[in-house]
Order: sequence, then structure tokens, then C-alpha cells
Amino acid sequence: DLTQEEVDSEVVSLNAEIETFNAAKLSEPAQLSISPANLAFEDTNVDECTELSLTISNEGGSPLEVTEITVPEGVCAVVTSATIAAGESETITITFAPTEGIVYNGDISISSNVGDETIAVSGEGLQVALGIDDEMANAIKLYPNPAEDYLKVNYGSLTFAGKVSILISGVD
Repeated sequence: DLTQEEVDSEVVSLNAEIETFNAAKLSEPAQLSISPANLAFEDTNVDECTELSLTISNEGGSPLEVTEITVPEGVCAVVTSATIAAGESETITITFAPTEGIVYNGDISISSNVGDETIAVSGEGLQVALGIDDEMANAIKLYPNPAEDYLKVNYGSLTFAGKVSILISGVD
């Protein structure tokens, strides 16, 4: 059995070790970590939005100062700067909002007091056709006519840039 004096001495010794550990940890620099390693957005209609999350973590012992987050065309970040305490993280919403029916590729750059990091970001904007013009109506052939269990679409001589999706509605 320990005496009260021995217990008190052990407590003082442990407290000193904790203070030494905390002081050593605080003297470590901030350490920037980003996940995921890249962002790949699903195909998104023009003038619509898709969101993904990006987590910025500080695995070091000092505060991490994120001074700027820059994004490429078609992408935006709600937060563009932050202070992240040691051992903490911040999740940022990244939004893909294509304005054209094209493939978007670029980098998200994160600048901080410990350097810069980049991650790749990509997505495809899909242009939505709101109707069929006369040229398309004359070139597209649907058969058999009348259709029963299936319908085939022949584009004829039409060519398309990018992906084509056909929505058939009003069929019972």
C-alpha cells in the first residue's frame, strides 16, 4: 500500500509529464491533410448543382491557417479560409455548377501557413435539350410503329457532341 505522501508525489510527477508532453506537442508545426485525394462529380445538368465534401485536417500541434481556397471554372467553395486547431478538421462543401455541356477538369488549391496543396476535381456538364427541332424530328426514326413492348431509335445522320440521353414520357 502507498502512503498519501507517495500518492501525492506520483500525481505531481504525472502532471509534470503531461505538461511536458503538451508543451512538446504544441511546439510541433501545423500539418495540412486533405481528403479525399480528388473529387469526381457525377454528371450534372447545366444550371443545376451537385455537392461533395472536402475535409481539411490539421494533424500537427499548432493552429493551421488556411488562407485561401481557389477552385476552377464550374466549381465553388462555400468557405475560402479557416483556422483549424491542432488535431481538428473542417469539412467544406464543394459545389459543381456547370454552365456548359462540357467536361470540366482542374485543381482545387489550398494555401496555408504550412504550404500549398492541390487536389484534382472533375465533372461533366450535361446540356439538356428542351425540345426537338425540325431537323431532328425528320432525321430520328422510331420503330416499330406502332410500338408495343419495345421502341428503337435510329438517329439517322445526326451527330452529337458528348452524351445523349433520351427521356420518353407519357407512355402507359
